[in-house]
Amino acid sequence: SIHGEVMIVEKLGNETQVYLNLEGADADVIFRQPDTLAVDTGDKIEIGIPAHRCHLFHSDGRACRRLYKENGVEVE
Repeated sequence: SIHGEVMIVEKLGNETQVYLNLEGADADVIFRQPDTLAVDTGDKIEIGIPAHRCHLFHSDGRACRRLYKENGVEVE
């Protein structure tokens, strides 16, 4: 799990997108939660992220190589 401070909350109706500031990290983590999520800017929260649901990117926008292999998905 990771701990962070909520910087932005976007309630989009069918999902909530949350921007987390992680201590010591150069960039925020953005996650989306189906439905609504009861968090506010400034809240400190902890989240768990299943490896198969992570999509990571380099600072230049290129996708990071996926280490988790899903059935039927080719990894280059």
